[in-house]
Parts: sequence; structure tokens; C-alpha cells
Amino acid sequence: MKNYIQPGELNDELMIQRNVQQEGQDENGFPLPEIIETVADLYCKVRTISTKEYISAGQQSTTLTYKFIVNRDDIPMEITADMYIMYEGDRWNIKHIHWYDDFHFELTASLHD
Repeated sequence: MKNYIQPGELNDELMIQRNVQQEGQDENGFPLPEIIETVADLYCKVRTISTKEYISAGQQSTTLTYKFIVNRDDIPMEITADMYIMYEGDRWNIKHIHWYDDFHFELTASLHD
């Protein structure tokens, strides 16, 4: 049985961001600080992972983990694990990215410590 997402189910918002190191040095000769770049603003469906998924993953801790389902056509570039999700003011580290169905990605992410 295939999973399908209806358009009205993507009713939460998230941002995918990454840290980018600036080139050059400041007036004191130190490297410029990293800047935060927003890669995409997306609508999503949020799910918590099930107990079965949690146990089968062999989790040793109780880190809060969500699955964010997003429309793949709204993503302007490839998502990588060095990027992170900002959702409701919290930073979520991307752990896994895979196809949900023919039109959506599922991003598994854990709450940043």
C-alpha cells in the first residue's frame, strides 16, 4: 500500500538552514564568522516516530525525534545531513532523508541539544 499526502495535510511550516563559512578576515585578522543561510521555507506534515520505529532503530536515548514530510518540488537544492531544520523556534538535526512517495521526501530529525 502506497502512502499519499493530500495537499491540505502540509499545514505546518519549517525552514531548512545551513551554516556557511564566510571567506576572508576581519580587521583584526580573525576569520569571519559563519552566517546562517536559509535554503528553503517549506510547508510540511509533522509526525512523531512510532514506538515500533524507535525500538527497531535501536535507540539508546530518549531524544525527541520527528518526521517532516515535505513536497520535493519546493526544495531548490539537494538536502544534506549538514543542514538542519528550524521548526517552531527549535533546531532539529537532520538524521535521515528518504522518499515518502512519488512527490514527497520524509526528513527524520532529532531535537538539537
